[in-house]
Amino acid sequence: LGRMLLAPSHYGQMTAALMGVAEEHCDGHLVLVHEGGYDPGVTPFCGLAVVEELAGEHVGVEDPYSVTINEIGGQELAPHQADVIERLADDRVRAVPGAASS
Repeated sequence: LGRMLLAPSHYGQMTAALMGVAEEHCDGHLVLVHEGGYDPGVTPFCGLAVVEELAGEHVGVEDPYSVTINEIGGQELAPHQADVIERLADDRVRAVPGAASS
């Protein structure tokens, strides 16, 4: 995963965020596409997290990867990364009406 260190729970969180943006900007319409290249062991859990979030229903399947992924070091933002994120957030606030409240 390009060392993105994303656990299945993160896919659920990203789906929730995208659902919020879709609700705000396009009447809740959302298109999701799954492409290949993922770890075949973790992919089903990532897909499940996305579907659970879309359905608003959690089936209680334990995510066996989050603990391992969260224990990997080097996940803190470097100062230059934090700076880019801060600038992007500032640009969004200026470019998107109402973005400061979301």
